[in-house]
Amino acid sequence: MLATIIIFICAGVAGLVLPWWWGFAPIVAVIGFWKGKSSSHAFLSGFVSVFALWLLASAWLDSSQILGQRLATMFGVPHAAVMYAITALVGGILAGFSALAGFYGSQCIAKKSN
Repeated sequence: MLATIIIFICAGVAGLVLPWWWGFAPIVAVIGFWKGKSSSHAFLSGFVSVFALWLLASAWLDSSQILGQRLATMFGVPHAAVMYAITALVGGILAGFSALAGFYGSQCIAKKSN
């Protein structure tokens, strides 16, 4: 739970500061390295936090649904909300694998030191 909140806040700040859409990934990997308790915990913490962040951000930034509806039409999906969910899913998967990579990095270092 704490890792999810930390990732949510840090990924939100990274989205405002960094110029790349994937700029949160190294930050999430560091948090997965630091706070990951298991592989599933690390993945779910990263996935849930960035999925929620991107879903809220896309819905809030496109409150009139103009861009979301145009993208939905272009990709052939029925509603702008589906585009928001797809966007959040992409961010969540990237964050989940980033946190998982950080967790596995911590496991490699822990095994080498033993």
